[in-house]
Amino acid sequence: MANMIRLGWQPLSRVWLVWTWPGVLLGRAAMSATLIALLSGAVGVIATALGAYIKGRRDGATQGERHAAEVKAASLEKAKGVRDEVDAKSSHDVHADLADWMRDTDR
Repeated sequence: MANMIRLGWQPLSRVWLVWTWPGVLLGRAAMSATLIALLSGAVGVIATALGAYIKGRRDGATQGERHAAEVKAASLEKAKGVRDEVDAKSSHDVHADLADWMRDTDR
């Protein structure tokens, strides 16, 4: 007891710091581990959300490309049909149809 009085047992004395440093270090290590775990979890959640967003964008782009290919295929089919129809007619019929069409559009 006399030692405490003589040393002036105050929180900032050297003796107090020596006795408490192991506790402080262990406390900091525990806090560090907790913070690392929390940050790792947050990074995992963000990475998952970002991955889902990117996958959605990629799937949307793929769907758009697929739709464009279908539209192009339909257009080509229509063009083939018109070409086959024109090939089936004689050139005289084609010119007559063209003249009729031009006459109809002038009105």
